[in-house]
Amino acid sequence: MAQVLMEVLPNIHIGNIYITLPEISDSCRDIVVEKSEFLMQLQSGQEVCLQLPRGMCLVPDAARSVNHEGQVVTVRVQLDEKTALINTLVADLMSDSDFQSGTEGMSSIPSNIVLSAHCKLCEHQVFECVKFQKVLPLPSVDWEQASEDWFCHIQKEDGDKLKPASLQPEEDECFYTELFFLLHCNLMDYLEHAKPNAGPELKCVKCNLSLGVQIHESIKMWTHNLVWKNEEGDAVYSTDVSKIMLTLFRNIDKDNFGVNCRLVLQLSSVPKRYLYMVTMNTNQKLLISSEDLQLLHSGRNEKDNREENLECAAAKRVRESGRSEVKLQAVFGVKLLYTEKEGEDEESGEWADSLHVHLIPCSDSFYKEVKSLLEATNSCLPVNIRFVEKMKVGYIIK
Repeated sequence: MAQVLMEVLPNIHIGNIYITLPEISDSCRDIVVEKSEFLMQLQSGQEVCLQLPRGMCLVPDAARSVNHEGQVVTVRVQLDEKTALINTLVADLMSDSDFQSGTEGMSSIPSNIVLSAHCKLCEHQVFECVKFQKVLPLPSVDWEQASEDWFCHIQKEDGDKLKPASLQPEEDECFYTELFFLLHCNLMDYLEHAKPNAGPELKCVKCNLSLGVQIHESIKMWTHNLVWKNEEGDAVYSTDVSKIMLTLFRNIDKDNFGVNCRLVLQLSSVPKRYLYMVTMNTNQKLLISSEDLQLLHSGRNEKDNREENLECAAAKRVRESGRSEVKLQAVFGVKLLYTEKEGEDEESGEWADSLHVHLIPCSDSFYKEVKSLLEATNSCLPVNIRFVEKMKVGYIIK
């Protein structure tokens, strides 16, 4: 069936609708815009009807900029004034809510109670009988790079005392950022994994998932691969790559003073490989069907399987009724441009000196999961909006 995506742009009272037709469909013949419905008629007489969610209203008969390129029909519609105002207010409220939430998820790890940590993939127990007296946030996820600018060369001695290498937790302390927990090296005694005799990386002994790395006198445990539980077995902390990226963009964006957030992930095992991202809209509202929303999370492979299984039945229903109805629902996400770069050049050399570019070294597993997430969303977009110049378009759904 037709795949539908609508980007809502309330500031300019506009909605951009992208409809990807099945290959067997013919071209668009006519478009009818009503207050809560959008109807597209095909040359064969079949119809595709988009039903908007409650509270979303269009200006009737205000379709313009109709473009049919390949299988994709692009239409620009006008939002009524009330809808545009409400959506602008909702976006502002979401920004305020995002600002207030911060990293409260990580601060939910309780102190002075017995905890155990588990591999997120196979649930194998990694730590047991661990109790923290203090659970404290580090200054920022990229403070190692930022600390280079805290002191001039004359005060190098004072600066070295505040370098990350000099800030180590005690055995009963846990420091954290969005990407890792920093723990005392003595916790290695509680760690049920294959000892890092071939290198500093720590992996789950059961499923071989990367759990962390040993550095200096501490160990870093990756937040996205670890679940903390209390004595009753209830999870007190668990996160995923999408939540981490949303938190990173939120925390960095509030310090950018109106400049688009620029975030660069640097692969630890290959220091000159980067994933460069720049936000286009941190609160982009999308209207999409529930089936297509699942595809934004799961990617193109599931889409191919679903289409293969449902193509015959769907085509039969359309032939019988002559009308295909798509119910749209609203979701929000971060819309961004991204590209992968390997090697040094003039652009990558400027990143370290730019106040608006945040260069963040990360684990191989985190880098790969973020890239996979963005590639999955990009592959589900209509082909005519997957690229802006040489960069790909991706979403992180909230």
